[in-house]
Amino acid sequence: MKNENGYWIDENNNKWNKNIYSEEAAKKWSKTLINCYYCTNCTNCTNCTYCRYCRDCTDCTDCTNCTNCTNCTYCSNFEKNPNRYIGNKIGSRKAQTVVYWLKDNIQVVCGCFKGNLIEFENRINEVYRGKNEQYYNEYMQYINIVKTIIQMEGE
Repeated sequence: MKNENGYWIDENNNKWNKNIYSEEAAKKWSKTLINCYYCTNCTNCTNCTYCRYCRDCTDCTDCTNCTNCTNCTYCSNFEKNPNRYIGNKIGSRKAQTVVYWLKDNIQVVCGCFKGNLIEFENRINEVYRGKNEQYYNEYMQYINIVKTIIQMEGE
């Protein structure tokens, strides 16, 4: 592990910010990257690369075959350069929910949930409607914003 320009850098040129990670942590996370090169602050990823061909993974977790990713979680070969909307911290977890889309291909990532927008809306109705109106309203407002953004993108 090299110490260079404020980063711990492994043999594949993956790097971890020294202000965030100790050398021991960087070594630990380096072992979780499989066939990854030139990634920054990534963990548990496979086949992610930042190289001469304009691929850029940053702060990714549990990703596979990702390109042009930033702050991804549980991605698996999602199409290149998706549009993305990250909401405010909402719901019972007070965490951010992320929607990625390209044309009609939409992926929602919210905690352990991963699915399309219809599945997400159904899950919110199932879990919160009539049970916790605050969380229900927060998620439904987010869903409506996402629908509006996606519709405007398509125009």
